[in-house]
Amino acid sequence: MKTLPWPLGLAALLLSPLVASAQPAATEQTRLTLDQAQELAAAHSPELSSAQHEVDATSGGVMQAGAWRNPELTTTVEDFRSRTRTTAATIGIPLELGGKRSARLSAAERAHDVAAAQLANTKAKVRAQVVARYFGLVVAQERLRLANDSAKLAAKAADVVGRRVDAGKVSPVDATRAKVDAANAQLEVAEAQSEVKAARQTLAALW
Repeated sequence: MKTLPWPLGLAALLLSPLVASAQPAATEQTRLTLDQAQELAAAHSPELSSAQHEVDATSGGVMQAGAWRNPELTTTVEDFRSRTRTTAATIGIPLELGGKRSARLSAAERAHDVAAAQLANTKAKVRAQVVARYFGLVVAQERLRLANDSAKLAAKAADVVGRRVDAGKVSPVDATRAKVDAANAQLEVAEAQSEVKAARQTLAALW
């Protein structure tokens, strides 16, 4: 299974992905698998959390819509004189006619079905985003690896040419050209490091 180098302290990353992913390249790292990334997104995605809350709310709405109306207690008092005063209490049980209760329940169930469908769509969307951003990070890290290799080769070549210039075997122009190539290779490394950092932040933003 493909794994990615990732700064240690994923708990800190969950709280502040921008800070955690901005650690230097020399920071100790662990490995992050695609399954772990999916689990993190499923557990902490704001989009999924919002969709789940909507499902929970509509579930409560279905229960409330299916409940019978509460009985009503009313009291009446006749004559406020203590000796002749009478008090009467009545209990009224509301009866919903014309299919009102079933219509209300049906509407609540449809709202719940819509919320459940939106939750399923959000889950699929987040899973797809994790896959795309995870492999975007894979590509960025591979580019960084190749850039580092190229920079090492360019540095070695510049060193060799410098020694040959000192020995009078090649022109100083060749040494200048080699140094320029080494500097350009280091720029490629810096750009690749920035891409890796941005890709990590983009992936971590899902949770």
